[in-house]
Amino acid sequence: NSPAPAVGDICLTFQYPLYTGLRPRIVPGSTGHIAAIRGTEVEIAAEASAPVRRAKLQLGNGQSVPLRVGDNGVALAGRLVVIESGSYRFRLTPQDGPPALAERTYSITAEEDLPPEVRFTSGSEKTEVAETGRLELHYRAADDFGVAKLRLVVRRGKDETRTLLKRFEPAVERHSGPYTWDLAPLNLRQGERVVYWLEAEDEDSVSGPNVGRSQARQLEVFSERRKHKRLAELQEQLRRVMVHLLADQLLAPPDRPPCSTSVERMLIAQGNIAERRATVLGLFENAADSVRRGVGCCFWGVECYGHWVSP
Repeated sequence: NSPAPAVGDICLTFQYPLYTGLRPRIVPGSTGHIAAIRGTEVEIAAEASAPVRRAKLQLGNGQSVPLRVGDNGVALAGRLVVIESGSYRFRLTPQDGPPALAERTYSITAEEDLPPEVRFTSGSEKTEVAETGRLELHYRAADDFGVAKLRLVVRRGKDETRTLLKRFEPAVERHSGPYTWDLAPLNLRQGERVVYWLEAEDEDSVSGPNVGRSQARQLEVFSERRKHKRLAELQEQLRRVMVHLLADQLLAPPDRPPCSTSVERMLIAQGNIAERRATVLGLFENAADSVRRGVGCCFWGVECYGHWVSP
């Protein structure tokens, strides 16, 4: 069998999926190798080195794509859609011979449309809230071809619920902002833990919408019992430290003020007075912070109450 005619002067025209918003791209004098996002339609124009009767593209997966042959017998044209990575060769039927594959093989690379990126831009991984409070979420979402939807996903045990926060028409490449989350409709219980995250969806109409998700975060609903236990532990720590602090003062020599206690004396008293004072202040600050979050507490018979105010 005689070899197939050679193929050259390849021109590729890329028609990208509509949702990408990309303009058509023409590559004259191409190498013939194709790399494009999945769903792209590629028009192939080439010329054979000798007239042919018929022509087609033989794909690596066994399928074939017919080519149009011009009146002169050398102009070739056809279209293929990039669905998966692979390869292709020209299969030509000369004017006076059987079909034959051209020698050269060309690659097809199907590029993936990556899912959108979405992340929280402030706040902590764990947050303590009241049952009917509000939580402000700050976030940022982005996608090369546009974010179409933004959702809040909440997991309670094995159940997940999705709430649509934003729908963009048309899709936007970037979006950021706060969202004030009202927790009252969840009917949360004291001590309950809830996991949540954000999802951003694009408009990929070829492989189905791609979904990106943020890092998961956790809510813990304020528990009076747990807080009272913590405050009781703080109270016990305060009692012990203040007893040692009083002992430091009492052990100071009578002929010198307490603040001039010797180093040896302070070591016997297990630490200097300034350090114990700092410890006491730190414990009081922790207790005060708990009070501000809405826990009633009692320090040696003195009751105090606070209320947590949602932002």
